[in-house]
Amino acid sequence: MKLLVLGLVLLPIAAFFSAIFVPGSRIDAKISHWRRSVVVVAFAQFVASVVVFLLAKVSPEHSFDWLPLCHYNSLAGLMLMLVSFVGWNVSQFAVRYLDGEPHQGRFFRYLAITIGAVSLFVVAGNLWILLFALLVTSLSLHALLLHYPDRPAARSAAWTKFVVSRLGDFALLAATVIAVRTCGVTNLPALFDIVESGSASRSALTSMAWLIVLAAMAKSAQFPLHGWLPETLETPTPVSALMHAGIVNAGGYLLIRLSPIVISAPWALATLAVIGSITLLLAGLSMMVQPSVKRSLAYSTVAQMGFMMVQCGFGAFSAAMLHIVAHSLYKAHAFLRSGSVVDDAKLVRYSSNQLRARPSWLARGFVVVASVATVASVCAVLQLDLLQKPGGIALATVFAFALIAWQWESQDESQMGTMPRTMLIAVLLTGSYLTCFLAVDYVVGADVAKMPLQPMMQVAVSAWVIGTFSVLLLVHGLVRRGSHGVWMQKLYLSALNGFYVKAVQQRVFEPLARS
Repeated sequence: MKLLVLGLVLLPIAAFFSAIFVPGSRIDAKISHWRRSVVVVAFAQFVASVVVFLLAKVSPEHSFDWLPLCHYNSLAGLMLMLVSFVGWNVSQFAVRYLDGEPHQGRFFRYLAITIGAVSLFVVAGNLWILLFALLVTSLSLHALLLHYPDRPAARSAAWTKFVVSRLGDFALLAATVIAVRTCGVTNLPALFDIVESGSASRSALTSMAWLIVLAAMAKSAQFPLHGWLPETLETPTPVSALMHAGIVNAGGYLLIRLSPIVISAPWALATLAVIGSITLLLAGLSMMVQPSVKRSLAYSTVAQMGFMMVQCGFGAFSAAMLHIVAHSLYKAHAFLRSGSVVDDAKLVRYSSNQLRARPSWLARGFVVVASVATVASVCAVLQLDLLQKPGGIALATVFAFALIAWQWESQDESQMGTMPRTMLIAVLLTGSYLTCFLAVDYVVGADVAKMPLQPMMQVAVSAWVIGTFSVLLLVHGLVRRGSHGVWMQKLYLSALNGFYVKAVQQRVFEPLARS
């Protein structure tokens, strides 16, 4: 069983990496065959990942190791299925999208290497292999971002991203060196055993946790390192889909995978939650006013990554894993069909004549009360004790805010029918989300660390996060009502320009990139 599982996991990865050794002239000469081969291997990996996941579930063993190369458990299995599915769909789309263009061979070579490197990162059983997979992923993605090298915007975004990614690599490298010097091992199972036994140096574990958090922030485009992501619009759409649906999630998965280590530094996780909420606020405001569909989707990704970091900061790793799965599937779909939604995309405007009759404040207040009651009731029915879940109250409040904003918008536009209908849909959405959370927690709960509750820190961070989301909900409501105040116009201009983070990043990082 073990050899079968490991073979099904590693053979498709090896097939993807074999693209490194194929001569470019051979690829160009048989481009149709090469494109078909990438799609076939991606599909085979998806099928194999599903088979392996099911085999692992019925096996008495819960994990399969071929250290240092592979440590397969339910967490890695779920993520590998996701990466394989997204990679398969992106490669299929790329065949049609790039048909007839020059340099297709180069594109599909780096696409194969990228999918293989991300897959290796997902199942890596050693910190060195994990670092190697992240580095290869970043370098191959850099080549894909420069598929149109004559576009200045593409070059600027690619090189800024290159420098930011190296910061993450150096942070993870430093954490690996500390693990070697203090624990003497870098294999994940052995390292986790040492951490749980308490035999490792407390200061070393704290340093490792801070460095892993820093690496995750750099890899998942967190403030103030997020300015490059919305600027990568000059890249081909398949690359945008792969990057936003898969690669940018690497930071969150890194935290979940190494959660037994990162919980050793509660202050690092608290800082992560605060920075994630700031990222979400700035990106959420910028997303509202972007005139481009792809740019709006890019800021949406930054905001979603911020929320994922908030979840990891609370220690809600199962919820963060659900967020990765849901966001990846949605964002891949959104980018791959971004060209067909231009006509029906609803852009936010500040002219009131575009808004329909608004419900009264009494109706809005009822929506607020009903949304909170819905979340509380569904949690009670599913026997979810929010007080015993890390960040449970804050995350439930954020979900209620999302329901409120969605129902306000639905009623403003009169698209969802009457209020009872929207309330019924809200109940179904809440029930579906929490059921999916329980399912994911059942699958990966044994493979992630349990965050010890620290009441005062939880209360402080929860208050900050709820306050941040309150500001976002307030501004969203004012935008929907067509507010024209002077401060709103200034906010609009700043949000349209991404709060000028890009300008600061270019001033700091582009000289480094050119050097």
